[in-house]
Amino acid sequence: MERRQLKAESTTVGDILNVSRGARSVYEIPVHQREYTWERKHRETFFEDIETENTGYFLGSMVCVKSKNGQNDDNKFIVIDGQQRLVSISLIFAAIYAKLKEIEGESDETGKAVLADFKDTIKRRLILIEDGSDQRGKLRLRPSKQNYDLDAYGYIIGDLGISNAGKPANTKRHGTRRLAVGYKDFKGMLDKKLKEGLKELHPTSGEADNLSRQKEILQEFSNKLSDALIVEILPSSNTNAHTLFKALNDRGMPLTSLDLIKNEIFQVLGKEHSKLDKFLTEWNEILENLGQDFEVSKRFLRHHYMIQSIFNDKIFLKNGVVMRPRKVLPAGDLIGQYGAIIENILWREKRGIEMRAEEFLNEMHACSNYYKQITLEGIFSQSLNGKDGASSISQNLYAELKLLEQIEGVPSHLLLLYLFKRRDEKGDVQELHIEAAVKNLRQFFLCVRMINIMRTNRLDDLFWGLVKKLDKCAEHELVGIIKNALIGALLRPDEAFDENFYDKTYTEEEIIDSNIAGDFWKKITGKVYGDVTPTVRVILFYLQHYHDNVVRREEGIEGEKNQMIWIDRMDKELSKSRKKRAWSIEHVLPQQDPLEKSWINHIAPDCPEESREKEAKNIQEECLHKLGNLTLTVENEKLGVRAFEKKKEKLAKSEAKYLNGGIISQLEWRKEQIDTRTDKLARDFIKDFFDDSSFGKLVTPPKS
Repeated sequence: MERRQLKAESTTVGDILNVSRGARSVYEIPVHQREYTWERKHRETFFEDIETENTGYFLGSMVCVKSKNGQNDDNKFIVIDGQQRLVSISLIFAAIYAKLKEIEGESDETGKAVLADFKDTIKRRLILIEDGSDQRGKLRLRPSKQNYDLDAYGYIIGDLGISNAGKPANTKRHGTRRLAVGYKDFKGMLDKKLKEGLKELHPTSGEADNLSRQKEILQEFSNKLSDALIVEILPSSNTNAHTLFKALNDRGMPLTSLDLIKNEIFQVLGKEHSKLDKFLTEWNEILENLGQDFEVSKRFLRHHYMIQSIFNDKIFLKNGVVMRPRKVLPAGDLIGQYGAIIENILWREKRGIEMRAEEFLNEMHACSNYYKQITLEGIFSQSLNGKDGASSISQNLYAELKLLEQIEGVPSHLLLLYLFKRRDEKGDVQELHIEAAVKNLRQFFLCVRMINIMRTNRLDDLFWGLVKKLDKCAEHELVGIIKNALIGALLRPDEAFDENFYDKTYTEEEIIDSNIAGDFWKKITGKVYGDVTPTVRVILFYLQHYHDNVVRREEGIEGEKNQMIWIDRMDKELSKSRKKRAWSIEHVLPQQDPLEKSWINHIAPDCPEESREKEAKNIQEECLHKLGNLTLTVENEKLGVRAFEKKKEKLAKSEAKYLNGGIISQLEWRKEQIDTRTDKLARDFIKDFFDDSSFGKLVTPPKS
């Protein structure tokens, strides 16, 4: 047997990206390797290490295989491990080049001449240039095509005016790509470094000194990066490299389940070279659909695996028996179970049995489209006209899904994935079924979050049992079975979710006589902020949303424009992405400890002066976090500890008319006013949020 060799040698970044005339080394990250995943914290650590460590700092290892397909005498290396570092290094060099161009634009002819050699060195770290040519060159690093990394990198280098890569095919979301964000981050870090370095100059220094100092700072940093050490490992074969890869981990960013599963799938799909671009496009769309939150990807894989056992059970066939999973797949079992599926598909392909790896990828792609709609990834109210894959989402369904998201109803995504897939596979589920199901789910989860009635692992069991039950039922039974199961889970949270559980029905008397209404009322009228703050946000935003639309209907305002404005404002991340001020919760009676003298006198005016501060403190502790003391504002920092009259002036100008109406109409803001408003808001919310049937009866408030 031939003995496999590993060649490992210590080298520098400068040697890897050699700038000598005629240097031909290029590095390519193959399609089945993961995209650039480093977050800002990883980039900051990497940058600071280079900045603060001594020259010759060890960055880690890089595993490469010499390509057999290199052309024009290029030394092409396929990067198997270390791509996160290599991409980050190239982004830093690109950021340095961008800063040098800025300095050049402000320099006279002498200054430009001084910069010329340094600029040329950085350029050659990034591209290959023929000897004696000032033409644009080709990229020395080719990131993976996955998630459009190659497009984003080509766009960055092309924008510097030194690459012949051309404009990429997909630039629609360039600014949001991780690689583009990384480049922007590194430019920001260099700006900060330059700003700090310029502080050392004498105040009387001129523009030329300023530019010269910037060049020196960039040169010093570039030299430290170029002199940093890397152990370059060159296995003798691609197979040996992949074996080694499984034992290695990129610095600070462990492989995700999606990365490893992708590697397994593409090891099979990669054999069909003519279709590789098509497969890659599908994979990139899967990543787009799931967004950049790895927890969402992990949850999708768990739910997708379970749904496969319903709609595609042949891949779970063992010895003629379908081995359907009994419980929702734990995150720790994802790799092993998906690996088993791929092995099963390979076994079937070799024997000419239906279900190939390509079909499995197509099916995963379809499910990711459903998940995009369920999680509203990249979907917002203004795009509900067929763009961004949102054509099947109505305004009402959008609002229900957004509420479910904000109440942290993600365990139910397993059930929703089943309904979306059944809609397209069997054609018997309509949007009205899905909308009714989501409405039931958001009422259920509001109760769960308010009274802390059920653990997450129990929720997984509940929804998996419900999916199996629904798969045996006709479409006209779906909504009733879902509602009944959710009511049962609230009434009997410790009961086993077996087949018998889903067949039970509950009388109106059982629902009304439960303890849930009392527990719910105690929570919603108590110190609700802090205990269930995300749920409090939903309560406040929903109240304003509901009453805004009631006013619209009473005033005869038709159409859908701005109907979802408060639903959108509920999402902090959405507001941030639109560069709008986020609405936040404001305490009318401030959280300040100790209170300002004016507030002490305001809330306890009848107490003797010697005990007034203590009484005010007692009132603050009792009333501060009650629903009646809370509202929504975009001016939280401006309101703060202001006196009540000043707060009223600001709140009177707010768009949150319903919420603030009960505040600005008051002359004082004391315990009586807070308790009265708490009672009103709680009753209005229960009436508006819950329907008149089972859930409404479950949380019926006491009589006034």
